Amino acid sequence: MGCGAAIGSLLIAPVAGRLSDWRNRRTKPIYLSLYATCCVATAAFCVSTGGYFHLPRARWVVYATAVTIVTVMNLATPVLFELAADITAPAPESTACGVMVLVNNLVGTAFLLCGVGVNPVVMNWVMLGTTATSLCVLVFLKSSYH
Repeated sequence: MGCGAAIGSLLIAPVAGRLSDWRNRRTKPIYLSLYATCCVATAAFCVSTGGYFHLPRARWVVYATAVTIVTVMNLATPVLFELAADITAPAPESTACGVMVLVNNLVGTAFLLCGVGVNPVVMNWVMLGTTATSLCVLVFLKSSYH
Protein backbone atom coordinates (compact mmCIF):
# COMPACT_ATOMS: atom_id res chain seq x y z
CA MET A 1 0.00 0.00 0.00
CA GLY A 2 2.85 2.38 0.79
CA CYS A 3 4.46 1.86 -2.61
CA GLY A 4 1.12 2.38 -4.36
CA ALA A 5 0.51 5.58 -2.43
CA ALA A 6 3.99 6.89 -3.23
CA ILE A 7 3.56 6.14 -6.93
CA GLY A 8 0.09 7.72 -6.90
CA SER A 9 1.47 10.86 -5.26
CA LEU A 10 4.31 11.09 -7.76
CA LEU A 11 1.95 10.76 -10.71
CA ILE A 12 -0.71 13.18 -9.50
CA ALA A 13 1.47 15.86 -7.83
CA PRO A 14 2.50 17.58 -11.10
CA VAL A 15 -1.17 17.77 -12.11
CA ALA A 16 -2.11 19.40 -8.80
CA GLY A 17 0.78 21.86 -9.15
CA ARG A 18 -0.27 22.82 -12.65
CA LEU A 19 -3.87 23.26 -11.49
CA SER A 20 -2.69 25.57 -8.72
CA ASP A 21 -0.71 27.68 -11.21
CA TRP A 22 -3.55 27.63 -13.73
CA ARG A 23 -6.02 28.92 -11.14
CA ASN A 24 -3.83 32.02 -10.53
CA ARG A 25 -2.89 31.02 -6.98
CA ARG A 26 -6.53 30.52 -5.98
CA THR A 27 -5.94 27.45 -3.90
CA LYS A 28 -9.23 27.27 -1.98
CA PRO A 29 -11.04 25.02 -4.49
CA ILE A 30 -7.97 22.78 -4.64
CA TYR A 31 -7.58 22.15 -0.91
CA LEU A 32 -11.33 21.89 -0.35
CA SER A 33 -11.58 19.23 -3.06
CA LEU A 34 -8.55 17.40 -1.62
CA TYR A 35 -10.01 17.36 1.88
CA ALA A 36 -13.48 16.38 0.64
CA THR A 37 -11.94 13.48 -1.30
CA CYS A 38 -9.99 12.45 1.79
CA CYS A 39 -13.16 12.55 3.93
CA VAL A 40 -15.03 10.31 1.49
CA ALA A 41 -12.09 7.89 1.18
CA THR A 42 -11.60 7.78 4.96
CA ALA A 43 -15.30 7.12 5.52
CA ALA A 44 -15.19 4.31 2.95
CA PHE A 45 -12.08 2.90 4.65
CA CYS A 46 -13.73 3.01 8.09
CA VAL A 47 -16.89 1.34 6.83
CA SER A 48 -15.03 -1.33 4.83
CA THR A 49 -12.65 -2.28 7.65
CA GLY A 50 -15.19 -2.06 10.46
CA GLY A 51 -17.68 -4.53 9.02
CA TYR A 52 -20.58 -2.06 9.14
CA PHE A 53 -23.76 -2.37 7.08
CA HIS A 54 -22.92 -6.00 6.28
CA LEU A 55 -20.68 -4.94 3.43
CA PRO A 56 -18.17 -7.46 2.14
CA ARG A 57 -14.60 -6.83 3.28
CA ALA A 58 -13.04 -6.72 -0.16
CA ARG A 59 -9.28 -6.37 -0.02
CA TRP A 60 -9.19 -4.13 -3.08
CA VAL A 61 -11.53 -1.61 -1.39
CA VAL A 62 -9.19 -1.35 1.59
CA TYR A 63 -6.15 -0.94 -0.66
CA ALA A 64 -7.83 1.59 -2.95
CA THR A 65 -9.11 3.74 -0.10
CA ALA A 66 -5.79 3.62 1.78
CA VAL A 67 -3.85 4.64 -1.33
CA THR A 68 -6.37 7.41 -2.02
CA ILE A 69 -6.10 8.76 1.53
CA VAL A 70 -2.30 8.85 1.50
CA THR A 71 -2.11 10.29 -2.02
CA VAL A 72 -4.60 13.07 -1.30
CA MET A 73 -2.98 14.01 2.01
CA ASN A 74 0.46 14.09 0.36
CA LEU A 75 -0.96 16.41 -2.30
CA ALA A 76 -2.62 18.66 0.29
CA THR A 77 0.55 19.22 2.32
CA PRO A 78 2.36 21.69 -0.01
CA VAL A 79 -0.90 23.52 -0.74
CA LEU A 80 -1.53 23.95 2.99
CA PHE A 81 2.02 25.20 3.58
CA GLU A 82 1.40 27.82 0.89
CA LEU A 83 -1.92 28.66 2.54
CA ALA A 84 -0.23 29.13 5.92
CA ALA A 85 2.35 31.43 4.36
CA ASP A 86 -0.41 33.48 2.70
CA ILE A 87 -2.48 33.78 5.87
CA THR A 88 0.49 34.99 7.92
CA ALA A 89 1.64 37.37 5.16
CA PRO A 90 3.65 39.93 7.16
CA ALA A 91 5.52 37.20 9.04
CA PRO A 92 8.26 35.26 7.25
CA GLU A 93 7.21 32.07 5.49
CA SER A 94 9.71 30.11 7.54
CA THR A 95 7.89 31.04 10.74
CA ALA A 96 4.51 29.82 9.49
CA CYS A 97 5.98 26.63 8.07
CA GLY A 98 8.02 26.01 11.22
CA VAL A 99 4.91 26.31 13.39
CA MET A 100 3.04 23.91 11.08
CA VAL A 101 5.84 21.35 11.30
CA LEU A 102 5.98 21.69 15.09
CA VAL A 103 2.21 21.24 15.48
CA ASN A 104 2.26 18.32 13.05
CA ASN A 105 4.97 16.58 15.07
CA LEU A 106 3.23 17.25 18.40
CA VAL A 107 -0.12 15.96 17.13
CA GLY A 108 1.55 12.92 15.55
CA THR A 109 3.33 12.12 18.80
CA ALA A 110 0.12 12.51 20.80
CA PHE A 111 -1.71 10.31 18.29
CA LEU A 112 0.93 7.58 18.66
CA LEU A 113 1.00 7.78 22.46
CA CYS A 114 -2.78 7.77 22.79
CA GLY A 115 -3.10 4.94 20.28
CA VAL A 116 -1.26 2.38 22.41
CA GLY A 117 -3.76 -0.25 23.49
CA VAL A 118 -6.67 1.34 21.57
CA ASN A 119 -8.65 -0.60 19.01
CA PRO A 120 -7.46 0.35 15.49
CA VAL A 121 -11.07 0.81 14.39
CA VAL A 122 -11.38 3.69 16.86
CA MET A 123 -8.26 5.31 15.45
CA ASN A 124 -9.74 5.10 11.93
CA TRP A 125 -12.81 7.02 13.12
CA VAL A 126 -10.57 9.58 14.86
CA MET A 127 -8.81 10.12 11.53
CA LEU A 128 -12.18 10.65 9.84
CA GLY A 129 -13.25 13.10 12.55
CA THR A 130 -10.07 15.17 12.34
CA THR A 131 -10.25 15.30 8.56
CA ALA A 132 -13.91 16.36 8.59
CA THR A 133 -13.20 18.98 11.26
CA SER A 134 -10.32 20.36 9.21
CA LEU A 135 -12.58 20.53 6.16
CA CYS A 136 -15.15 22.53 8.14
CA VAL A 137 -12.46 24.97 9.29
CA LEU A 138 -11.04 25.34 5.77
CA VAL A 139 -14.47 26.21 4.37
CA PHE A 140 -14.56 29.44 6.40
CA LEU A 141 -11.14 30.74 5.34
CA LYS A 142 -11.16 33.69 2.96
CA SER A 143 -10.20 32.83 -0.59
CA SER A 144 -8.10 35.87 -1.53
CA TYR A 145 -4.89 36.91 0.18
CA HIS A 146 -2.53 39.87 -0.07
